[in-house]
Amino acid sequence: MQSIYLLRVAIAGRTRRVGRRDIEEKDMHGLKKKIAIVAGAAPGNIGGATAVRLAEEGMLVVAADLNPAAAQAVADEITAFDGTAVAHGVDISDEDSYTELIDFTVERFGGVHGLFNVAADLSPQTIGRDSDVVSEPLEVWRHTTDVTLTGYMYGIRSLLVDGGANFT
Repeated sequence: MQSIYLLRVAIAGRTRRVGRRDIEEKDMHGLKKKIAIVAGAAPGNIGGATAVRLAEEGMLVVAADLNPAAAQAVADEITAFDGTAVAHGVDISDEDSYTELIDFTVERFGGVHGLFNVAADLSPQTIGRDSDVVSEPLEVWRHTTDVTLTGYMYGIRSLLVDGGANFT
């Protein structure tokens, strides 16, 4: 739980009240002109908020999502405040799709400095059917692990291929 909280603090960049203490959140440093892919960047979720926050710190952001229109909405929000962002569709449960995202980013920006994997299937077909291990349908289990486990591995593997040449 503590590490999740620290991640939220690092992303938020503001001062807030936590329990009986005020926590001053510092700006992130050294990110200007670095390149980040945010897989799962849709409005209203942690991926979308992270993409915006990284752009506020000067990162060049590739907002990626299964829904290209959602990724475009995040990219538009970033460019509205003069940040640099592009949108790209990605199905992280498909290794070729993830590899194409990495290739697109390298071609567009020259490399990748950070990958934020936060994509998940929040559709009613999945999220409402994965309540417990006894009653969860096997196809829901397999789909969930394909997206939230195997898909994350695809992104990392795509970056590290060729000795990590794309990971700058």
